[in-house]
Amino acid sequence: VWLRSNHARLRSTRGPADKDLPLKLTTTENWKNNNIKVWDIVAELVHLNVVPTPPNPFVLDFSFFHSLTPLERVLMTGAL
Repeated sequence: VWLRSNHARLRSTRGPADKDLPLKLTTTENWKNNNIKVWDIVAELVHLNVVPTPPNPFVLDFSFFHSLTPLERVLMTGAL
């Protein structure tokens, strides 16, 4: 697996020639010995890019709803 962009975040490079070096993934190193599928490689790549887990933009602030009056709370939850 070769990266063409955002490679500095996943590996340290020393120069432009280092950009063409492949990523060393455990799935690509073990694909001959184990039953590794393409989705295993994709899963490892996704895992490398989402750790630490990004915050959920759709999380609800329940303390805000509890601070409202009952009528406002019904209207606000209906607007969701």
